[in-house]
Amino acid sequence: ASTPSCGDGQCTLDEDAAACADDCPERAGCTGAEWYARFDPITQEIADTREAIAVAWYATGGSFDAARTGRAGDDPARTSDNVWTAPSEPGVVTLWIVLRDDRGGVSWRTLAIEVG
Repeated sequence: ASTPSCGDGQCTLDEDAAACADDCPERAGCTGAEWYARFDPITQEIADTREAIAVAWYATGGSFDAARTGRAGDDPARTSDNVWTAPSEPGVVTLWIVLRDDRGGVSWRTLAIEVG
């Protein structure tokens, strides 16, 4: 394990909010699928709709059980899980998790994992 390098302005994998509060502020983050109003052309009414979420998983090494996961709009779950199997060779692997909703929104997270 490496020693946290607090004060460099980056929240890296060896740092957390408890040890490096200035580098790792609490993030609001995604709280799950949102409700929105949409016009239903069949009923000619405004309908409350919960957005669907799609997650794409990428890595420079190793493998995921699924390339894509997600949740339908009527699924109340707030997470979309996947299993990543690390490569057998040591080194740094970069992971990208890309989140898309059915209204065109997109966000992503990049993580660097050191495989020992």
